[in-house]
Amino acid sequence: WKAVVFDMGGVLFPPLFFGFRKYEWENGISWGVFSGLFKEDDSNFAFGRAMKGEITLSQFYQECQDECERYAKQKNFKLPKNFSIRKMFNSGFGTGTIMQNVLTAINCLRNNGYKVALLTNNWADDTERRFFVAAAMLKFRRRFDYIFESSRIGMAKPDAEIYQYVLKEMNVRASETIFLDDSPKNCSGAEKLGIKSIIVKNTFQALNDLSKLVNIEFDDNAVPYCDIKGFAHGYVVNQKGVKIHFVEQGQGPAVIFCHGWPECWYSWRHQISYVAELGYRAIALDQRGFGESSCPHDVEEYSTEKIVSDLLFLMDTLGLPTATLVGHDWGGMIVWACAQHYPERVRAVAGVNTPFVPTDPKMGTLARITRRPGAYDYQLYFQKEGVAEAELERNIRRTFLCLFRGASNEDKLNLSGKVNTSNVRERGGFLVGFPDNPRRSIHLSEEELQFYVEQFTRTGFRGGLNWYRNLDNNWRWNCRVANRKILQPSLMVTATYDKVLTPELSLRMNDWVPNLTRKELDCGHWTQLERGGDFIINLMIYLKTELLNLPSFISPNELNQVLGDWLGKLHKSAMSSQTSIKANFGRCLISETVLGISPTIWLYPLEVLGISGYEAFAVCLFSPVLVGIGPIRRLVFSANGLTALRILMILALTSYEAPTTLSRLIAFSIGTGIAMLASVGSFYAKSTVDRSAAFWGKVLGFLALHASRVYFKSLIPALAYTSARNVVIAFGIIAAIDRRLTMTADSSVDETIKHAKKPFWPLVSLGYGSLLYLIHWIFSEASLVTRWGVRPYPDHGPQPYPWGALVLVTLTIGVLLSSKFTPVTSISLSWLGMAMLWWVIGCIAFTGLYLTHTYVAFAAGLLLGAYAFSIWPYLFDLLTLCPPARTYGLSLVTYLCFVLYTVWTIAFNFVPGGEYTRETYHYKIIAISACIGLTLIHYKYPQVSSSILSKSGNSYSHTAFPSLTGNDGKRSPWRSFNKDVHKGLILILIVSLIGFGTRYNPTAYERPALKEPKRFTAMIWNIRYGFDNNGWQSFDRIVDMINNTESDFVGLMECDCARPFVGNNDLGVFLGEKLGMYVDYGPATRDHTWGLAYARISRGIISDTEVQTAKFEIPSTAKYKDNTEVTHDRNQVPVDARYPTRFGEVFVGHYSGMDHHYHMSTPKYFYRRGSK
Repeated sequence: WKAVVFDMGGVLFPPLFFGFRKYEWENGISWGVFSGLFKEDDSNFAFGRAMKGEITLSQFYQECQDECERYAKQKNFKLPKNFSIRKMFNSGFGTGTIMQNVLTAINCLRNNGYKVALLTNNWADDTERRFFVAAAMLKFRRRFDYIFESSRIGMAKPDAEIYQYVLKEMNVRASETIFLDDSPKNCSGAEKLGIKSIIVKNTFQALNDLSKLVNIEFDDNAVPYCDIKGFAHGYVVNQKGVKIHFVEQGQGPAVIFCHGWPECWYSWRHQISYVAELGYRAIALDQRGFGESSCPHDVEEYSTEKIVSDLLFLMDTLGLPTATLVGHDWGGMIVWACAQHYPERVRAVAGVNTPFVPTDPKMGTLARITRRPGAYDYQLYFQKEGVAEAELERNIRRTFLCLFRGASNEDKLNLSGKVNTSNVRERGGFLVGFPDNPRRSIHLSEEELQFYVEQFTRTGFRGGLNWYRNLDNNWRWNCRVANRKILQPSLMVTATYDKVLTPELSLRMNDWVPNLTRKELDCGHWTQLERGGDFIINLMIYLKTELLNLPSFISPNELNQVLGDWLGKLHKSAMSSQTSIKANFGRCLISETVLGISPTIWLYPLEVLGISGYEAFAVCLFSPVLVGIGPIRRLVFSANGLTALRILMILALTSYEAPTTLSRLIAFSIGTGIAMLASVGSFYAKSTVDRSAAFWGKVLGFLALHASRVYFKSLIPALAYTSARNVVIAFGIIAAIDRRLTMTADSSVDETIKHAKKPFWPLVSLGYGSLLYLIHWIFSEASLVTRWGVRPYPDHGPQPYPWGALVLVTLTIGVLLSSKFTPVTSISLSWLGMAMLWWVIGCIAFTGLYLTHTYVAFAAGLLLGAYAFSIWPYLFDLLTLCPPARTYGLSLVTYLCFVLYTVWTIAFNFVPGGEYTRETYHYKIIAISACIGLTLIHYKYPQVSSSILSKSGNSYSHTAFPSLTGNDGKRSPWRSFNKDVHKGLILILIVSLIGFGTRYNPTAYERPALKEPKRFTAMIWNIRYGFDNNGWQSFDRIVDMINNTESDFVGLMECDCARPFVGNNDLGVFLGEKLGMYVDYGPATRDHTWGLAYARISRGIISDTEVQTAKFEIPSTAKYKDNTEVTHDRNQVPVDARYPTRFGEVFVGHYSGMDHHYHMSTPKYFYRRGSK
């Protein structure tokens, strides 16, 4: 076989009649009623005449319309009122797209030397669709060796003469030709001449049959055929006589390709056709010293400044005010330099393999390489004129056979491990150690190799080598703009196996190139050679992570897919990305802060889980593991899915209006699980902006919750009061919808440290979960720190108000310090040393809070708060570098384990094994400190030169402190990007301090002085943390109850505030201010247990508790005797000594209503016989 001929409709495109059938069905016309009129080979009908080009498509519409109307009258049926042949054909044209598997087969056939033709019965299109037809046929002319259109040659299938014409033009015999068509009639006509025909009923089956005939496997990754004869060549000559040669193809916005060493425009041949087909004007030039461009002799003629001027002169001559620049190797250096020096001329910029490296004004490039050559030793070898030229030009064919190699084991040469670019001078030459006659690369055809050999035989290597001899000239020129950032939309394509331009060199680019998209290809240095490609399926679909799992050799399609995707985004949004990031972050942060106040794990309602039988609901915290399931993962990471989850999370607060505690618990537990899933979608968002906004929104939301609790006397307003809850729900839904509107359109993953060694995810889970618990346990309410070290009267230590204000101040300082606690090695202190020192300080603070008392413990708690909040962003960074499902899921398991251990520690008498956990907080403190410390020191970010750090603000972070803005080149990325975070911190702190000021020593009312100072009422009550028999919060009802008893002294049990599973409410603060009473907290939080609590499990609901109350009288003398008689007759008791009348009410059994009932029929009054 020598030739394969394809039909168009039914082979390259779905059959036209699909659309016809759809139109007939929609308009109530019998199926195929007009099929007799559409005979391609019959000139008696308009369809046949159109196919042979006798009439145009517009004429056909009118004539065929008349034919259909006459035909309907003959057959005695009525056409629909709005029947239109034009609409019927337009319906057929819109039925499908190009069959990509057929294009793949065409690529493979042409690469294997087959002649490929398109033979189609079509018409001369003069309708409004003609521009689409022209564009499509232009693409096909680049795909096929021959295109035969019936309307151009006056013949139509299945006439024998059209097949004879095709065979003659292709210079093949019928027995050497295969024909594919969906029409049996057309295939029959070809077979009569001896042409092998395949009837296409299913393209997959037809291509399978074709593959067997030609004995070629149609690989989707086959290298697309490239015909350079289709490129237009041009030349421009500047005033000094320097000639620049270029090739171009296509129309539209200009994309200019700049090659590297030792290459020429030919290296971009696959990209030229591809980009042109996307609707761009693709231009590739021979840069100075290469190909058909001028090759001046003087070294100074090859500075970056002059080469950039060549590029600008080309743009000027072609009338291009701006262009998108794409560069590989040295070409990458040129396009980055042009974008930095001439930002007004560069619409967007892409570096392939070559990253942007900021200039260090303190040391020249050549001096730096000389000091530490490393992989750049070969550049020092190139410095002496004539030496490298002689070696490389000795056998130019061998030079390219040695250099142009892929990264796969199949393509590598068997070289000694000592042959690399870091020992060229030691080896005595660039090619020393390579075989004398190496085999040709599997990526390079003989024709392509010969093109390079011919080019460099004419020019030699001196021009290209002179680029390396201008390193210091380039450095001096770039020092002029050393502080400039590149703000244009940018693309960085790294190659995994490039040994010189390694992916790690690009890690700091975000500091200097804020609007950066990153991609990595699984190849070596010659990216276009290995991953060039031409026509890719689904052009505008993002390159996903499966690229990393590709086999060692696949076809070079990926680079084109990356470029096509990136150019498509630029076409839609031009240069709006930088502006939108800057404008939207503050708005995103506000919405995320509102969402951060919503139900999250520090609000989880475990109050009825402790010993109630519903502990299983705690598994809702583990919902992130569900992200490992495909459909759930797609839901969580889609914009609409994440928005839906957030709205459901907010609506879970309505569960507090549920009729029963169990229904509320179920609903809120589901909401909490959804909240955890939403957190995964937010924290692991593809966009750096969304990810950073989500994290800082959670931090600010946490502090905003702090501020709200100041105004609500320690209570969580959304859980305690319906009105506050409604406000949170309303604003939460608005925030969720607003975040959907402000989500960053760029969904490319920020892979800044993708190539660095990843953190150990189990350790990160333990560390982050431990930190999360520490923050919620001690710092989720302002009074907690003061309660940890409190002592009984009179030396009680700092009180929650006003000392709690210092807690919020310290937490704010900790957040501000977090921008300094980044994994960047300073000159005076290593990262490990800094992390160890800060961790030791945190451990000392934790120990001080646990072992000391009053003001010393309070100071230690403040230091611990600053420590915890300063490392929170860093640990969060590590979290987002690890797999989301297992890492975040295990961190929440860690969190819950600490919660349950707290229960085991204080409720030891009611849990199995409690005797071993009683009063063992120190074990938990040790575990938390160890997990956090090991996480801190086990991993550090890759390092770069100190000059880069000095310009990037000495800080770097994957998520918390991304370098996305800052256009002056001087300001720290943290200050320029996160100024909105600063504003939020300060605003929340001011609001909190105002709340503290208004609450300092406030009382709702003054309790009147006792008429009898020596006579008082005392009571003792186990209030079970403020929850009633059915688990509903009853804080205000407790106040009413105490007022009803007219008690002057109240002893409360189970009111400890450091219980994260019940909201960390400080009921001492709440009741003290509500009742206007002095509060003595007794033993410190760390010492409390449930050892004295009375409780009973009954039907899954904790039983009601008893209130014991008594009136006492302080005797006037020490010689008093206790009263021994008792009476129930209140009339025998002085009025001022009687209990309130409600104590006469009687209620038998348990009671679980919302108001109070008294079980005792009447109080007992004690007296001595003979006295009152």
